[in-house]
Amino acid sequence: MDILALLLGLLIGLLAGAIGAGFAVAKLVRSRAAAEPTIAVVDPALLAAQHQAEVADVRAAEAAVQAEIRADLAAAHGRVDALQEQVRAAQEQYRETVERHRAEIAAREERERAESKVLQALAPVRESLSDMQRKVIELETQRSQQHGQLTQQLRSAAESEERLRSTAEALASALRSNSTRGVWGETQLRSVVEAAGLLERVDFDVQSSIHSESGAGRPDMIVRLPGGKNIALDAKVPFNAYLEASQIPATATGAEGAQREALLKQHVKAVRDHITALGSKAYWTGLESSPELVIAFIPSESLVSSALEADPSIMEFAFGKRVALASKDYNGFVGSFERQVFPAARKLNALDESKVIGAMAGIEESPRELTAFELVSELEPRDMHGIDKLAIEEKERAHALDAENESGVA
Repeated sequence: MDILALLLGLLIGLLAGAIGAGFAVAKLVRSRAAAEPTIAVVDPALLAAQHQAEVADVRAAEAAVQAEIRADLAAAHGRVDALQEQVRAAQEQYRETVERHRAEIAAREERERAESKVLQALAPVRESLSDMQRKVIELETQRSQQHGQLTQQLRSAAESEERLRSTAEALASALRSNSTRGVWGETQLRSVVEAAGLLERVDFDVQSSIHSESGAGRPDMIVRLPGGKNIALDAKVPFNAYLEASQIPATATGAEGAQREALLKQHVKAVRDHITALGSKAYWTGLESSPELVIAFIPSESLVSSALEADPSIMEFAFGKRVALASKDYNGFVGSFERQVFPAARKLNALDESKVIGAMAGIEESPRELTAFELVSELEPRDMHGIDKLAIEEKERAHALDAENESGVA
């Protein structure tokens, strides 16, 4: 709009200049006409010629001015047209820019509204994801801590396993010695009897010398039983073959499995030889009021169970040699048996079976007649004649017999 106003102002200025030039020519003519009376009388022809010449000059000047004005107007019109074209192009560009800007604003607003709706719809999901992320972080922290603790525990377990392996190897190496095995067995036996509440030199003696039918003997322990009775215990145990067999896994197959089976058979043979040697000592003959057997205390239950697994008849073999095999678990079994089974057995022995089971009534040869009113009422009228005095007497005799049986049981 500013450019259009500028063009209009320029056009108006050109018109004003042209009008001013015309006024100037007319003024010049008037001034010359006014000056003519003061001039002396001149030849009219000359004056007319001069006048025509001046008019021609004025007309030529006016034509030149008009031509110049027309040229200026044409140029101004051209510039105006160009400016108008530029204005139209600028207006079109401005309109396109405004429309594009409005479209962008509308698209942005629409996008923002859509994003807002999406964000509102995804708000629960975002909260859930935030909670999940927080929980994942917590779980990762806990996992890291637990991983560190587990690593430390595994390290400690590995160290403990190494110490245990070293200790087991040292113990196995030590137990290969007969003297060390004897001391270990005696220590285990002493711990068992002391845990049972027995006192040395009161309830038991250790390494006491006796004289039996087989000669001088020295059992590992002699236990004093109630009633002045005694029983000998021996704590020695065969161990070498079992140690070698225990180093082979029980699930081994092939050559290793055959070797383990052979070692277990050697262990059974060693146990049998030990039972035979212990039974031949006949410790009970050198003790006063002793059961005719000796207790072979085996400190480890695995020694007994492995021998019984390989040879289930070894227990009968030991009893045949007057040797009773015993271990810690066997002692617990015996204690539980005596505590839970023997009291009930003693009560059964104290019962008088003659008073518990009464005399059985004899079986009647003939079936009884129906006497109950409910049953008799269901009989046909013609059957009622069968219910007579004999049936009533039979019922009374049955009641009397039942009463007699009950009094006999009491």
